[in-house]
Amino acid sequence: MTGFEKLDQLINDLKIKTLECLNSIFSYILNEIPNQSKIESPFHQKALTLCPHFIQTLMSICSRPEIQNIILNDTYHDIIVEAIETLTHFVSDKDFFQLVVEKQRDLLVIVCLNLMRTSASEYDQMTSDPEQFVSLALDTCDK
Repeated sequence: MTGFEKLDQLINDLKIKTLECLNSIFSYILNEIPNQSKIESPFHQKALTLCPHFIQTLMSICSRPEIQNIILNDTYHDIIVEAIETLTHFVSDKDFFQLVVEKQRDLLVIVCLNLMRTSASEYDQMTSDPEQFVSLALDTCDK
């Protein structure tokens, strides 16, 4: 981004903390507040605006050819996890359901399947070491 590694990391850390805070706010609003009060919340309206951006960001990151290397980076990994967690809150709410359903196929194919894909190194480990096969198979289920 800026070309200064330390500054870039600080900016990325800020992005992650912001996503974590938004995730907590959305979780509270969508799960704890009664429907009428929820609809009146300014955060609810912002969430409706942000939901498509969360989806687009996930699809943009996960559609990159180097996604297997990207998710090894802790920063990108954390951003992806927070965005997915936020979408899980959104999809459980009727106001957001249609926004997510419109992109469900893309979310499944581009995001979920790419994140669950076995890397070449994992494949090599699975074929050469039976114990690694079991371990990586369980990791795939956890993904």
